[in-house]
This record gives sequence, structure tokens and C-alpha cells, in this order.
Amino acid sequence: MRHADLRWAAVALTLVACKKPPPPAPPEEPPAPAPEIRGLGWEALNPDATLRIQQTATAPDVCEVKCVENKTQAVRWTAKGCRGTALDLRFASPDCSHLLVIHTLPNGSQFRYAVLASSWSQAGIEYEVKGGGMPIDAKKMQPTGTQFRWLRGVLGDAGDKPHFSADGNAVELEALDGSKHTLPFVPVKR
Repeated sequence: MRHADLRWAAVALTLVACKKPPPPAPPEEPPAPAPEIRGLGWEALNPDATLRIQQTATAPDVCEVKCVENKTQAVRWTAKGCRGTALDLRFASPDCSHLLVIHTLPNGSQFRYAVLASSWSQAGIEYEVKGGGMPIDAKKMQPTGTQFRWLRGVLGDAGDKPHFSADGNAVELEALDGSKHTLPFVPVKR
């Protein structure tokens, strides 16, 4: 090999050897969180706002519910199953052991069979209140197709919105007929 050829070979080797390595591949993106199912993601505070019950959904009938301490974000308990929608009014008991869901537009072809409210614990449903189980004048309820407007203070109806009782152990509300009701978190033993 001639001297000039050796120099070109040395230059070529130098270029190859000095070539920068390719940049590292970009890190893989973490998987996107499951999209929230519209209307099934919500939170309900207890009377002093120190605890909350939170529901998230990954499918129309697949929900996770948990009780969370607001200050530390510690989870006290979790449960499976959808408890209500964003349209419902939701109240957490003082100790976060129960959730009261008040349906602002309950479904039903007849008011007396419509579920107006339900109380839940971590284990599941504790009790339901149907239209026929409350002393309410059904003639004063406002049907909207297969649903009923029955509460004052919501959906544009005048009056006080349902709220915690003074001791925080129940929710007080007023029906469209003017009758006032108190719904406890824990079922009353008879």
C-alpha cells in the first residue's frame, strides 16, 4: 500500500472512530390515565371538610370509591361500584363511613317507585328512600319524561338546597310540596 493510501485510510478510520454515537432514544411516555367517564367522577365532603369520599370511573359501570383525609391525602378505605352521578347531591358522614346520595332527577315511571336517595357504606347500599316511602304530595312533583323534579333549591327551583343538619349526622331537605325531611347517614333502627 502506498503512503498516500495509508494516510487516507487513517483519516477514514479517524472519522469513523470519532463519529458521535447516536443520541439515546427518548424515554417512553407513561401510559395515559384512563379517561374519566363523564358524570361519574365526583367528590363529597364531610361536614367539616376534613374528609372526602371520591369516586372515579373507568367504564360506565366500573367505579372505585374511596375515603380520603384531605390534609394528608391518606386513604382510609376503598370500595368498588358506582354510588351516584355528578348530577346527584352527595354528602359524606362526619367519620366518612357513609355516603348519602340524593338523586335530583330520580328515574321512574311513577313517583312512588322512584329512588329519591340512598345511603352507602364501604360494604354497599345501607338503605334507599323511594317516593312512596316519604310523606310527599306526589301531585306536586314535576315529571320530566321518565324522571321527576322533587327538591327545592336545586335545578332552578326556589328554596334552600339540601344541607347537613346542625350535628352533621343527617341531611335536611325540602320537597317541592313544601314538606321538610331529614335523612340520616346510618339507617334508623326500629
